[in-house]
Amino acid sequence: MRIQSGHLSNRDFCFLSIMATCILLGGCAVKGMVSGFETKVNVVGRVIDAADDKPVAGVIVTVTPPNSNKPVTAQTDNLGYFEFQNLTVGKTGGVASGGSSGGLVTVEITHSGYRQSAGKYPIQGFAGVGSAASTTDVGTIKLERSDATSAK
Repeated sequence: MRIQSGHLSNRDFCFLSIMATCILLGGCAVKGMVSGFETKVNVVGRVIDAADDKPVAGVIVTVTPPNSNKPVTAQTDNLGYFEFQNLTVGKTGGVASGGSSGGLVTVEITHSGYRQSAGKYPIQGFAGVGSAASTTDVGTIKLERSDATSAK
């Protein structure tokens, strides 16, 4: 492409117009697709007995993502671990937003013979478009026995 005397040929003008249109439309399409992605998170943790630090199996763990009224429930395994996969915690604001999706995940713990426990934990950062869900580890939760003198 040569510009002579500050003028573009018709062919060059058409080429530049098509390129500009493709860039603009492509950018708009990509932004629309990316900004609509849901942010997913895994939530993991462990439940142990506060008196002897042994794992507590069969504990009912209920997780409620931020801005949700749909709690999800699971049970701890024999080693006291629990895991929730691919919980929806919100939508991204676009590629440049990155960082934390914001909000707190609510974790409630219930088990016969123990006091109910609840806590709110910050969601770990968004992994990125097309990436696997990020993981929020709520750590080890110690359950107090409902009757401190009884052994379970």
